[in-house]
Amino acid sequence: MDVGQTDTLSQRLPADILFYTFSLIAHYDRPSLCSCSKHGPSPHDTEYCCSGFAYCEFCTHDPTSDLDFSSPQTQRTRLREPEGCVYSLGWVRLGHVCRSWRSVLLDMRSLWAKDICTLNNVAMAVFLHRAQRRPLNLDFDSATGEHMRRMGSRAERAALLQANVPKARTIRLTRFRGDITYLDGQALPLLEVLDLSLTSPRPRELAINAPNLRRVKLSGPIVLHATPKLLRATINNLTSLTEAPSLQDLELKGLAPRVQELPRLLAKLPCLEDLSIIMTGPPHRGTVDTQYIEYDHGHDVLGLRSRNITLSLPALTQLRVFGYGATHRSVCGLLAHLTTSSECNLQRLDVHCTHSEFAKSSLAIIAFRTAAYNISANSVYLHFRNSGGGAVAVVSASRIEDRYDSKHRSSTTFEMYIPAAVIDNEWSIRATFRRLLPSELFTHLFLECLPILGPDNPAQSVLRAALSQLRCVHTLWVSDNERYPPPTEADDGSYPLAGALPSLSIPSLKTLHISYTRGIFRDWWKRLAIAVAARQRGATRTALEMFHEQPGVDLHAPDVFVLNAPIEAFNVDRSSVWAKEKVSDVARSLFAQIVEEIEVEELEATDLKPVWPPSL
Repeated sequence: MDVGQTDTLSQRLPADILFYTFSLIAHYDRPSLCSCSKHGPSPHDTEYCCSGFAYCEFCTHDPTSDLDFSSPQTQRTRLREPEGCVYSLGWVRLGHVCRSWRSVLLDMRSLWAKDICTLNNVAMAVFLHRAQRRPLNLDFDSATGEHMRRMGSRAERAALLQANVPKARTIRLTRFRGDITYLDGQALPLLEVLDLSLTSPRPRELAINAPNLRRVKLSGPIVLHATPKLLRATINNLTSLTEAPSLQDLELKGLAPRVQELPRLLAKLPCLEDLSIIMTGPPHRGTVDTQYIEYDHGHDVLGLRSRNITLSLPALTQLRVFGYGATHRSVCGLLAHLTTSSECNLQRLDVHCTHSEFAKSSLAIIAFRTAAYNISANSVYLHFRNSGGGAVAVVSASRIEDRYDSKHRSSTTFEMYIPAAVIDNEWSIRATFRRLLPSELFTHLFLECLPILGPDNPAQSVLRAALSQLRCVHTLWVSDNERYPPPTEADDGSYPLAGALPSLSIPSLKTLHISYTRGIFRDWWKRLAIAVAARQRGATRTALEMFHEQPGVDLHAPDVFVLNAPIEAFNVDRSSVWAKEKVSDVARSLFAQIVEEIEVEELEATDLKPVWPPSL
């Protein structure tokens, strides 16, 4: 087939097929045009290109720069100058194939409206003309845009954009340091997506008038006028939202100074489904609520009655809190209020706070306990690790039936820090877990990393206190998730997960479920063997043990056998993997006298991946 025939076929393609094809290509091949002397629209009005963002503060071309041009750092920058030069027509080249393709491309106004901010000024004017009345995508932060140094060019560009801001559907402006006062009160009837950060202090708030907004991400003193269609918002100022009755997804950041006003804002959001509160920074120094053993709405911890606030979020299904700010009394009270509210349908609760005072909050603890009851949890995941003299604890509750259900997963997860003072007091640490874990709920226990007894091991003490509350667990789920250095040696049976046979720590344990990967560590078997070390020595050896007898190894001590056995003992077909049958044999050798049933699962052999427990 010659070139002429190919051109004829391309011209015969239906317009709708060309439309979808061009749209796909335009998504991946965007144009970007700079204004350097080589690619600029005119040799008399050119720009220099650098590898930074707009208004680069480290450009060797600026004659007024205070930089030492003879310094090695400046010389290295000179060598990088070509990297900032960008010139690609992208999808515009499609219009160069033939007249029919050009005609279709010119009619696709949405494409010309999308890539405005990746162009030099002349090309931008052409694109704006071809977009006509289509809503524009104005991305002031575009990394592929030109980086102008001339004040005149910047002023021309700002004027072009300012004149077309009322036609914008999307505005992204987070690093721009120019004048944006023209946005204050400007009518933006087409705007649906706004990502705006004020990088410098302002004497007053910036008002945004965009009634059709669907999604916003704001940072700084910015106030939205009525936004009846707003669905998703990320803000760091509680006054940013004045009226958003349809809001479904809200992320709040850095609200510690005004967190007491949070209930008033939430009371105006009846459709809220997903709430995230992120309060990082220095620890909160306020008093921690420890006086309430059980939460009662009559206490009015949030001061709702005194402020005439009715807080009801019937649509809320997911609540997440991150950072030291979770220790604030208003946040703990909010957790307790929402989990105990009869009108709240909370399905997922995640709280991550490693402040040493958080574990003392009775409001936070009752929130976890109540949330576990609300979702009818029957499974608990425990993870403990040493940190700063104490231990970081991750406790998560869910339903075993929902473990693989990504759409309807219900869970409540707390990550908290337990200081050494609490751990050293055995009564105190046991009381904490007695209030946190309703023992009658949980019948399945999930463990990943097993701490071995050693000197100054707070994680081991915390795990032992937690296990003392799990009297109804009948199935233990363990996995070979090995991420920490090998622990110190421990005497066999000195740290039993199940305890000695006469007095088991998990008295109802009947089933051991082992999930393993092909790269399993032999040391993990030893750690698990010591953890469940109630096995009596002298039990009948398995065929695997008898087959691989080694001089100097006591095969009646299976944990020692596993540690010293050559890796080939567990291989199949001379490959460095563990066969499921051999894993099962070893497990039965180790734990047959502890449990009635042993189940083995090879994680890499199934495409069905669990969505719970959480991945740390």
